[in-house]
Amino acid sequence: MCAPAVPLLIAASAGTTLAGMYVQNQAANQAAAGARAQASAASAADNYQAQVARNNAIISERNAQAAEEAGRTLEQNQRQKTAQIISSTRAAQAANGLDTTSGTPADVQADEAKLGELDALTIKNNAARQAYGYRVEGMSDTANAGLLEQSAANDIVAGNIKADAARTQGISSILSGATSLSDKFLGWQRQGMLG
Repeated sequence: MCAPAVPLLIAASAGTTLAGMYVQNQAANQAAAGARAQASAASAADNYQAQVARNNAIISERNAQAAEEAGRTLEQNQRQKTAQIISSTRAAQAANGLDTTSGTPADVQADEAKLGELDALTIKNNAARQAYGYRVEGMSDTANAGLLEQSAANDIVAGNIKADAARTQGISSILSGATSLSDKFLGWQRQGMLG
């Protein structure tokens, strides 16, 4: 090999190693930035879903309150309806000359009152069960929101870990390239290729 070609080969080999180190470091930096961007997007999506779940919990509570209010209104209406039925029965009994305060006529009125009250309590119970169902939904939504918020925080931590791993890989590539370049220079020096 002629002597002037040796420095060119050494420079080309060193340049190739340095270029490879640069490219690997740039790739590691891009991977780190990508990991952080992906983590940020995932975290934002989880936080958005958590807010949707919290809003759903608020809606569920409002639905529960509306069900209770509707139940109270229907219960009151049922009691008024029962009072009207009893009044009509009493009027009919009195029109037929019956004593409405004792005996069978009073028993009929008492039975109507009991059935009417049973209907009112059934309405109240149904409204309470419906409200309970809404509240269970709300609790589930609130718990889900908490999980999503934790997931959002974990997304950021995971992104930072991935970014750090990519950056470490880049540093490792630089160190590996530097070691390779050093080994090449030592080899060239031993062979007398360096002045």
